[in-house]
Amino acid sequence: MIFRWSIWGDKRDSYKMLRQSVGTFRACFGTLARYVVYTDEPGEVSMAVSGIAEARGYDEHPNPLFNFDSKATWRKWSPAVRLTEAETEIYVDSDVFIVGEPDELRRFCDGAPGDRFLTMQESDGARWCFGRLEPRVPADTPFINAGLIGQQPHADLTEDLLAQYKWWRVNVPPELATFHDEQGAVVAALARHLAAGCVELLPQDRYRIVSPRSNSELEDLEGTALIHATHPGHPAFGRFLQHISGYSKAGLAPKSTGQADLKTR
Repeated sequence: MIFRWSIWGDKRDSYKMLRQSVGTFRACFGTLARYVVYTDEPGEVSMAVSGIAEARGYDEHPNPLFNFDSKATWRKWSPAVRLTEAETEIYVDSDVFIVGEPDELRRFCDGAPGDRFLTMQESDGARWCFGRLEPRVPADTPFINAGLIGQQPHADLTEDLLAQYKWWRVNVPPELATFHDEQGAVVAALARHLAAGCVELLPQDRYRIVSPRSNSELEDLEGTALIHATHPGHPAFGRFLQHISGYSKAGLAPKSTGQADLKTR
């Protein structure tokens, strides 16, 4: 099982969030998983995540994909949509944090039946959340948030996502790109798998988008398994930092194996 993050460009303001994000997943899954951060500067990032995750350069892959500079966040999928065909992989944004017992995520990571995808849902979805890919998303498609995407061993989004990326490169001029284009591409790529019943949607009341626009009234995290602290400045990260850091403490502890953590939760 692999949990993977991606970070590029000016990272200085993101390291604290990244470490806390990795720490919450390590506190939950311990040595049952690998934790990998892909980046354009592996030497620098290696120091930032020392002891809790591997840092790997995009260019370490023999044929890196999506390593493209744009307002759209395609680089989160570099160097490849799948790192291995043998394990469940979960992509995680650096502003995503486990804050409670994620029973649904655990079940997905157990790997059965083996051909499923996993996503979060937007709390207050709208078509603009699909960016320039909105016309390519079927009208009845759920409002999916791309901050956490899971692929079991026999589920591979590579072909579908590459098709959306190639369309985007041809049809969306750089000056018209939006931050949400990659999310729209992910949703469009998942459309046929949704129709086939192969996409598990995490429940919105336990896996929450928290921002000035979504769940802004949330005061405590009782009953919540995971939050995605979206919006520039990530205000929900600051608001719930005490809770997040309390949860991630075991995952950030030196020489922690994670096995004891699993027994105490």
